[in-house]
Amino acid sequence: ELVSGADQPTISNVGAEVHNLFVLREDRNNNTKNETEEKRKEEDRKREEEEKKRKDKERQEDAAKVRLGIEIASETEREGIILRCIDGGPNIEAKDVKAPNVSVGLYVLNLEADSGLTSGQFFADFLLFLRQEDKPLSDNPMSNLAFTNAKSIDSMQDYGAGVQRVSGTFFFSPDLRMYPFDHQTLEVVLEQFRKPIAEYQFQPDYHLNGISPSLRFPGWAASLRYGDSEHANCRVEAGFKVYPGASLDSAESAANVSFSRFRFKLEV
Repeated sequence: ELVSGADQPTISNVGAEVHNLFVLREDRNNNTKNETEEKRKEEDRKREEEEKKRKDKERQEDAAKVRLGIEIASETEREGIILRCIDGGPNIEAKDVKAPNVSVGLYVLNLEADSGLTSGQFFADFLLFLRQEDKPLSDNPMSNLAFTNAKSIDSMQDYGAGVQRVSGTFFFSPDLRMYPFDHQTLEVVLEQFRKPIAEYQFQPDYHLNGISPSLRFPGWAASLRYGDSEHANCRVEAGFKVYPGASLDSAESAANVSFSRFRFKLEV
């Protein structure tokens, strides 16, 4: 059957159709590429989100472990090792510590600080022991005491008979003259502020002062232990601090009043 001239395909029409086919194919290829690219981006985004969640979870777990302190020590460490201070006070008979003396001990569970200890602040989590005649004090032992170098006390709770668990941020004076080969002394200072020294006097007990073997302190952990011994590189001392007489209701303003003071020093 003959096709009329009007219906006969021309070279230009055929070329246009071929061109359209190529364009359509190219569009499909581009769409496929775009879909593949979008799919790849979505997979990358999901991977990044999963990685972020994983890292966040690790950070949260690490933070939780930091707060746990002694609880994450191995069974052997909990049962067999206590890193007592190299100078933790006299090896006294605890039962002989009678009023006005109060045996005191500080056992560090955790520490946190900036990597270079340059801020003059550190976080400490520790157990505080206060006893007389080797028995816990019967009244509220913290009602008349203060941590005088504390920036803030985050929590303070009973952790057994005569034991307080305390966590907070403390000030210290960094010595950076030999930085980065410097040594620092981190202190926790506890003072009685109601009863003068004649009525209340700290007496450090060697058996109660030290650090947990599971303590983590990145960058400074190697210096926490005293050499290869089972002693911690910490020292304690008991003394007194003088305040104006007005610190006591019964004292004259012009007088001076001395209160007992306990200092725990960790050298790193």
